[in-house]
Amino acid sequence: MSRVLDAIRTAIDERDALGFVHVGRCRSPATRFLAAALDEPAANATVEQMPTERVRTDPRAYGITPDATLVESSASDHAAQRLVARLGERADTGTLLVPPSIPHDAALHLDSAGFDLASSDALAVARSRKSTAERDAIRSARAAAAAGLRRAATLAADPVDGEPRSDSGPTVGELRREIDAAVVTAGGSPGARTRIVTPEGATRRASGSPPIADASGSAPAASAFDARIESGDPIVVDLTACGRAGYHARLVRTLVPGTDGGWERRAHVAVESALRSARVLLRTDAPSVGDVEAELVAEIGSFGFAGTATGTAVGIGRDPVERPLRPGAEIRPGSVVTLEAGVERDDGAAVRIAEPVVVTEDEVRWVGDPNWSLEPSAYTV
Repeated sequence: MSRVLDAIRTAIDERDALGFVHVGRCRSPATRFLAAALDEPAANATVEQMPTERVRTDPRAYGITPDATLVESSASDHAAQRLVARLGERADTGTLLVPPSIPHDAALHLDSAGFDLASSDALAVARSRKSTAERDAIRSARAAAAAGLRRAATLAADPVDGEPRSDSGPTVGELRREIDAAVVTAGGSPGARTRIVTPEGATRRASGSPPIADASGSAPAASAFDARIESGDPIVVDLTACGRAGYHARLVRTLVPGTDGGWERRAHVAVESALRSARVLLRTDAPSVGDVEAELVAEIGSFGFAGTATGTAVGIGRDPVERPLRPGAEIRPGSVVTLEAGVERDDGAAVRIAEPVVVTEDEVRWVGDPNWSLEPSAYTV
């Protein structure tokens, strides 16, 4: 990814700096991204190929100058110490650009060697522009997330003959475990990020207090994980999968087993329209995150849900949440962002959908083939 090194070197030139320094664990998203830019073998290792021992003990230090790239890994001394020595051979003093998150001990090594440090977001900006290979990795992660969603729909669906359940559905905890297992089977990792929200579960969490025994000594009330999925209740399934290449994808769907329309159907129409409207806005010249989020909320509000609408647009990649992120950040070609729109009712019931979208010079398209139906059976065909 020569574009990454070009972007960093442009930042070095614009700031009249000696170079750019990054120090981090070998498995951290930023380190693996930079390693990929340098075609290092470790950057292309799958999650399963990155042993925990190495994660703990192998920090890496990178120094990028206008005419060279220096790489050091841990050994008997600190990687940053050896990098400082090599940088000192090239210049005695000057300014080095560093990410805001540089480890404190690495910053001390650089400072004690006489270098001035200046914060730079050059690496984070470069990460926000995804290559074709990165977009393919996000698509693979989305496929794993979709497998989890299909499993959720299978368990939540009423019998295929359309009759209501004669017994209670699975609990929230059971549903979450089944979703995570399906994600793993499909080659992804759920990373403890799967969330299931039901009206009852939302009410329990909103109380802010753990369940306690009553005065008679009765057992505590059931937790949100023990809530049963009931026919007609909207279930929000929120899952983020990390694929084998270390990239993420997030999907959110609302499933309503045995739905007869009503509020959920009207809210669903509004949310779908908002996502499509935001996609159209992304075709314009680099709208900001704030512009897209305002469009999501405004479109839902136009359907009569003003005041209860939510909308977010946030980048996704090696981290579940990354740039573009702040309201003023522009969503430029190369970005992959998760669009989420939703409506919440007073009793905690909600209709929410989230879908990743890729922005290129020529088009704006969904990362996968989205199915946003409320009907669980629509995902199991």
